[in-house]
Amino acid sequence: MGEEKLFFVYVKALLLSVMFFMSLQIMAVSLCVSKDTVAEMNKKQPVYFVNDTYVDSEDFEDMQILEDIVSIDVIKDADKNPQLKRLFDKYGKNVGLIFVRLRPGIDIKGVIGPDGKRLESERLPEFPGGKTAMFNFIEKNKKFPFALLDKGIESGFAQVTFVVKSDGTLSDIKVTKSTAPELAKEAIRVVSKMPKWIPGKKGGIPSDYTRTVNIDFRGIIIR
Repeated sequence: MGEEKLFFVYVKALLLSVMFFMSLQIMAVSLCVSKDTVAEMNKKQPVYFVNDTYVDSEDFEDMQILEDIVSIDVIKDADKNPQLKRLFDKYGKNVGLIFVRLRPGIDIKGVIGPDGKRLESERLPEFPGGKTAMFNFIEKNKKFPFALLDKGIESGFAQVTFVVKSDGTLSDIKVTKSTAPELAKEAIRVVSKMPKWIPGKKGGIPSDYTRTVNIDFRGIIIR
């Protein structure tokens, strides 16, 4: 594996570790505190800056910029730096400030607005009602295959990619990763049942987008 590929693996591992650490913190606190406190913990997202531009955490996770990343710096303490202290004061005591630098020639200012969110003209496709509605739809419709229970398998996952067309319909639904063929088949069935999405836009024009959804079959869900 070349040095460039090794760097991309490192970058991906670093980003995933930050997000995983954040989820563990929220999970641990949720076991022993009130719902109001858990809600506050859920707000503690990493704060991202791409080429010194603030990017909302959800929008950052949807940006396909991995191969354009040159460096990543994760800072969890102001360390007597007045400029960093101002950022912590502005965005709160989150998991940390993550500074991402892209290779020369890559500009996100035409995609991200001053509030850190994608501009309306560059909108990503969205399940009707947002991510929470999509997760609820998946939970309601997924079924754990009986064939796996007979084999003593009670959990697993499948990663599904598909294209959200400019009219909101889904096409090219396929599984890219799964722990069992039966779960791959079930994941395709569930995604195929989804209603039309709100289509995405590029340059203000409704356009096709490829999206990825991970379906977790943890625990036995039989309907």
